[in-house]
Amino acid sequence: MKTVIEKMKSLKSVGYFPKDHFKGELAKQWNAKLKELEIDQVDATAHIALCLAVKDEQELNHLKKVAQYTSDIFSKYVRNELMNLVDEEKKVKHVRMSSNIENLVAEGKKCLLPGMDKDSVEVAYTPIIQSRKFSLKFSASSDEEKIDYSNRSSVTVLFG
Repeated sequence: MKTVIEKMKSLKSVGYFPKDHFKGELAKQWNAKLKELEIDQVDATAHIALCLAVKDEQELNHLKKVAQYTSDIFSKYVRNELMNLVDEEKKVKHVRMSSNIENLVAEGKKCLLPGMDKDSVEVAYTPIIQSRKFSLKFSASSDEEKIDYSNRSSVTVLFG
């Protein structure tokens, strides 16, 4: 919690849900720290509701295209690249494979669907490649270890 508090010192406000009333020591400490740091609490309900709301036809089409684009990158590039690594017994670091995927999206030429503009496509988060040691959190990252494709391990690929 100390790390979070250190990062919060530069904030002027944080979002919260006014209908939620948390009890317990952590909630009390949290609220006391917000007051101490003079951080305002702003109702985030409408903003989160907008993100979770039923999408209109145009937004649904965008989501379908992005999902297809991500699937195409995986099936046309990532899967084949991993299979080549195994077949050729190459030693590639997780971070290198992650960078390759990010560069492919940045180039945006190989898997674009009709009507997609390469300048409007970007990664939502840095691709995460893992083997041997796993953390399935979005805060995880690819490390400097080499991809372990032995029969003792699996390889996970997270990107979008």
